[in-house]
Amino acid sequence: RFSTIAHSARQRSTFLNKTIIRCVSSSITTTMTEETSKKLKVTLPTTLTNPPTKSLVAPGKCQFSTDFQSVPLVERYTVSDTSQVLRFGLPDTSKPLDLSTCACILAKADIPNAKKDGEIEAVIRPYTPISTNADVGYFDLLIKDYGPESGHMS
Repeated sequence: RFSTIAHSARQRSTFLNKTIIRCVSSSITTTMTEETSKKLKVTLPTTLTNPPTKSLVAPGKCQFSTDFQSVPLVERYTVSDTSQVLRFGLPDTSKPLDLSTCACILAKADIPNAKKDGEIEAVIRPYTPISTNADVGYFDLLIKDYGPESGHMS
């Protein structure tokens, strides 16, 4: 179960070139054109392939409140061996997230703790969406997996 709430944090900026996709795998960086990625059947979300969109929203208009709320995982995109973009549906699919600048999402998952005999533990982490308020009905999070030694929800 994955839940989110809105919370103030730092500002995010994204600068992407429409014709170039950068994939990072381990310590090797590869550059692909869109044509090459299509040949390799690499599917990336529009939040990584389209140019950034300016869509500012005043604080307090976000679809999420201070209470945790469950949202569905709509799609999963593999970016590299250790990174994925997770696309989550919004409570009101006819509206954008409306997260203000300098804000983030707090994600909560109830995960069994192996060190405590499988006792369920609430793990909370902040994430800054890579999607903009121009995207309606969903938001995207770029998640890096640092491995089991780094802890839960890395």
